[in-house]
Amino acid sequence: MPWCPKCNKEYHEGMERCVDCGCALVNEEPDETVPDVYVDSKARERENRSSAWAFLVAGGIGLIGVTLGVTGVLPLRLGNPYLFYGVMSVVFLWFVIMGIISMKSARFFAKKAASEDSLKETVLKWCRENLRAEEIDAAAIDEGTEFPDGVIYFRRVDVLKERINRQFMNLDQNMVDHFIGEQVYDMVFEAPQERESP
Repeated sequence: MPWCPKCNKEYHEGMERCVDCGCALVNEEPDETVPDVYVDSKARERENRSSAWAFLVAGGIGLIGVTLGVTGVLPLRLGNPYLFYGVMSVVFLWFVIMGIISMKSARFFAKKAASEDSLKETVLKWCRENLRAEEIDAAAIDEGTEFPDGVIYFRRVDVLKERINRQFMNLDQNMVDHFIGEQVYDMVFEAPQERESP
């Protein structure tokens, strides 16, 4: 059955175009693999840092509680206190270890975020200076051909992506897609006055 490669919707035999985006339908099976979702390094750093603090606090409080229980300050009536405190010590120690690992990951992503931000600023500066809506539209849209808005958007994005990749080699393509969708497209097509600001 034909399906839309952009919307991933199936259609009945005989249909040639997607009713939502206007894209030509294809007969090949859709790719079932889930595309990678880009998460910037700043977000990963925040996630790892908050996880680290949660693990460290829970593990620290737990180990203090175990210590107080073993020394008798917290008198708990347990069937087998050695087994209970042994298992709880291992669990809370594991929390502390996971907190330390998450904190190291947060530091790694903090360094990566600084490098990523520098690269994004360089790419954004180049885009601001070199990409013009008229030139992108001339390359993306055949003169005299009518396209639905959704198709125009995807064709523009393809041209933007191709120009950025030609200028900057070996970029993470998920980052490029995210960057175009979040900043570059609006800068080029909806806010050209920003390019002229210092």
